[in-house]
Amino acid sequence: MPPLGTYSTLDCWRAVAALLVVLFHIGGPFYAKHIMHHRSLAKYITVFWFVASRGGMGIWIFFVLSGFCISHAACRSLSKQNGTMEFIKARCRRIYPTYLAAFLLNLIVISFTYFLVTHHIIKHSVTVSQHRLNLSPYNLVPNLLLLFPLFPKSNVMLGVAWTLSYEIAFYFLTAVLMLKAKSETSLIYRLHILTFVCIFWDALFIKSACYPFNLWPAFGMGVVVYHYLRDKQNSSTRLYCGLLFCTQMLLLVHHNGMHGHNITGQATILILMFTLLLASLHPYDKKLLQHRMVKGVAFIGTFSYSLYLVHLPITAASTGLLKRLLPGHYVVWMYVLGIPIALVSGWLFFLLVERHFLSAGAKKRIQAEIAPLSSSE
Repeated sequence: MPPLGTYSTLDCWRAVAALLVVLFHIGGPFYAKHIMHHRSLAKYITVFWFVASRGGMGIWIFFVLSGFCISHAACRSLSKQNGTMEFIKARCRRIYPTYLAAFLLNLIVISFTYFLVTHHIIKHSVTVSQHRLNLSPYNLVPNLLLLFPLFPKSNVMLGVAWTLSYEIAFYFLTAVLMLKAKSETSLIYRLHILTFVCIFWDALFIKSACYPFNLWPAFGMGVVVYHYLRDKQNSSTRLYCGLLFCTQMLLLVHHNGMHGHNITGQATILILMFTLLLASLHPYDKKLLQHRMVKGVAFIGTFSYSLYLVHLPITAASTGLLKRLLPGHYVVWMYVLGIPIALVSGWLFFLLVERHFLSAGAKKRIQAEIAPLSSSE
């Protein structure tokens, strides 16, 4: 297959996904408790609240992006000596050190916040009550290794980390499929076959769909985008990608009911729409990145992983403080102040921790994206 250049605006979508999750964690609990089940408050059910209460949409965007990027990384590693092992090392280095630092920060912030709540210094926080610390060995091991599904009844101590357990499993499955793969095309089709199997299984046997295959179809759509963009001149590639896209529609049978961490009908619609969007916007990638607003969003995307990891304990603490200081007006201020606080915290965490574990290529790409933004200011 011909090489595929850098898809620069992917950082914009990382930013969108992370911000959706931040919006949900700031106001989602308030929406669920005070608005969703109270008709008298219907006037507050605006477009803003609709989006803020559905921050889970960001998770599906992340998974599709992950499928695209990991396909690219796996294909590049395949031609190297010991490529599979190098792929695994690079993925673990990208995920674990930054996560473990965020996990430690979460322990400190949530412990301190819980202390303040119990001593009536700040108001009760939903996040604190939901993520009380359980430092037993049985609970600590899956939290450190990101293997929650393999440890029944273990608690996720950093709320957003459950998605990382799927990311780690997706990396492992990709590495297994890399073994004995004779070419990049061979690897891509192996990934496609696994996507086909998971879609049919999830559609027909949703209650028995298990980790990590229950969410693989979202990851698999990212592989579809990568394959299509790389070899769209090939008629068989277009046919195969179109077939996979249509097969994904089988998951619409789930409607909107939740069966654990499974792909619902609403999630399927979002995944399919985002798949089409990624594929159709690629020809305009460089042109889009010339706009100042797009550059600003892409800048947030460069530290989206840090933002995703650290925003929850930080916003939980700030919301609890705002409840104490502004009991009648904290809802507005938890967004006015909460979002900037989350962004600044994520950026500082990126500078202090995450950037030290980036590959040389990633550092160069981020520097190239930030430089034009700085010069325009």
